[in-house]
Amino acid sequence: MLVGANVVGLGIALVGRMLRLPRAPIGVEAAAAIANYQPWLRGLLEHRIGQAATDAVMSLATTAAYVVTLSPPSLAVELTMQVMKAAEGRAEARAWVRHEPGLALCVDCPTVPRPSRPARPPAGPAERHARRVAFVQAVGTGLIGALTRNAGTASTAAVAAAPRAMYTARESFAATLGRGLADQHAVLPLRPDSLRRLDKVDALLVDPRVLCGENLRVTRVRGVPDGALTAAWQRAQHLLHQPGLDPGWHALPGIPARGTDRNGAAEALILASHHPLASAVVAEARRSGAKMVSVDVDYLGELRPAFDEIRPVHEGALDEALADAVVRLQQAGHTVAVLSRAGAQALCFADVALGVVSNGGIAPDADLILPDLASAWQVLRALPAAREATRRGIAISAGRRLWARC
Repeated sequence: MLVGANVVGLGIALVGRMLRLPRAPIGVEAAAAIANYQPWLRGLLEHRIGQAATDAVMSLATTAAYVVTLSPPSLAVELTMQVMKAAEGRAEARAWVRHEPGLALCVDCPTVPRPSRPARPPAGPAERHARRVAFVQAVGTGLIGALTRNAGTASTAAVAAAPRAMYTARESFAATLGRGLADQHAVLPLRPDSLRRLDKVDALLVDPRVLCGENLRVTRVRGVPDGALTAAWQRAQHLLHQPGLDPGWHALPGIPARGTDRNGAAEALILASHHPLASAVVAEARRSGAKMVSVDVDYLGELRPAFDEIRPVHEGALDEALADAVVRLQQAGHTVAVLSRAGAQALCFADVALGVVSNGGIAPDADLILPDLASAWQVLRALPAAREATRRGIAISAGRRLWARC
């Protein structure tokens, strides 16, 4: 609908320019800009009709203002944005079809209610810039109007102060990223607005289970005297060939136990081996600049040093430890992304929930459904790019206002 409205509006504006039809005063565009970029005005509307409906209403109001003021360049930019968002929506629909069989299995699954955030969400660079600009727009428009007593001049100031470039840069990046992830990597954004929050993510909580592959490995032996270590490791390797072997501690028959061992038996710890892409995912997460956090379980293995913080796990309650880690990070002022395949509570608490598909099972509480760790790597790779897109949008927006003053 929005694409069609912008196409029609662009045609009307072009014809109006060619025929030299009278245009509405710039005050119309200023009114749309003030309504669009004053947070308290948007907040009132969002409280009544919701964010998605507010975005649609504001887009239509902006398009109408550009049409009556005969502004083809502005309409062309708006049309480009809507085309990109429509392409993102079509790509998401194709990804939905690919994931639909797995999603159908989740219809009767119990869901975790989304709790309220334990602390107010921290403002990202875009939000901080928008607040500053909103103040400048309101005060500047009022002062210029009072000093010049000219509504046209005051309206021009309101339009020039609008941070349109910042929002355009942020939205175009998110739309392009969403389309690319869906089409090329089968990522399904169940909540596309999560892509608009990637620039704010400064902490990443990794569920250790998501780094594990399907094969098992021997990680430790205990209760074995020094002279029997070689035989113990060989016997432990033979255990891996037993069908139906579960991760955990397993007795080593035929291996003498160390007399001082508290368990009185020689045992081997068998865990899932790391996924071939686990190291690459952790390395990319480090490069993203986000704080790396996980929980203290044996699954981490040699990847443990890559994390900035390891949270304790009490009595084997891994899911509860992950959820507690999210809450504590949010209370500390972080915007938290969670990478998991089974931690429903942590995914519900997260600001950006990255759910990896496991044996055909989908985490319905995730914001982004990731088919594998390769797609998780792609999302983590996008974190610095999202921040850079916002930074450039802010710089362009500030430069536009400086140019308008000159």
